[in-house]
Parts: sequence; C-alpha cells; structure tokens
Amino acid sequence: MRGDPDQSGQPGLIPLSLKEIFHELYTNHGQSTKNLHGHGQHLYYRDPSSGNRKSYSPKDKKIRTWAVKVSYIEIYNECVNDLLDITRKNLSVRENQQGRTIIENLSEYEVSSLEETMAYL
Repeated sequence: MRGDPDQSGQPGLIPLSLKEIFHELYTNHGQSTKNLHGHGQHLYYRDPSSGNRKSYSPKDKKIRTWAVKVSYIEIYNECVNDLLDITRKNLSVRENQQGRTIIENLSEYEVSSLEETMAYL
C-alpha cells in the first residue's frame, strides 16, 4: 500500500492517492488551514509557487481554506487499534449525535503535504 521505500520509482497506492489529493487541493481549493499564520483578522499564508506572503481574510469569499487530518487504524479480530499511537488498542466504535461513525480516542493529526503525511505512516 505504501510502496517500496528503497525503490523511489515504485510508489504505492497511498502515496499516489495522496499526491493527487494534495495537488487538487492546492491547485483548485485555496490554502490549508495549517498554513495560515497570524492572529484574528490579520492572517497570511505563503504562496507555494512563489513563496511570497499573501494576506488572507476570512470574509473574502474568493479565498477558500481546507484541512486534511490523518489517522491510521488496524481492524483485526473485531479489535480496532490505532497505528499512530500503539498504546491505544481495542478502541470503541460508536455513532455520534449526528449519526456519524466515530472511533473514540483515535489519534488524528492535521497535515498539509504528501511528505508530512507519509512521515506519520
């Protein structure tokens, strides 16, 4: 799934998928919330193509933000284990008030690039 780390020409399904996801997000969907810096109404980000600092206003409808969070689980013999924190084993799976399935106490990290994501995996 992750590919062969010794063979750079052999990326797996996970890195190939993540590369496409981040390319699409940066190309067509604005900035990662993780890349925003500043306080309150005085926010800025670095343009990935030029490296220039650009202002960001939450009121500006033309600028959109996004967030990607990574978790990694193993489901084995009806047990859910957190692979990002090996001390968290046999986690509870339940529905929240909105009817969405959640895994309690699952590690979750905000990421903004393929490299950052793969460092967790």
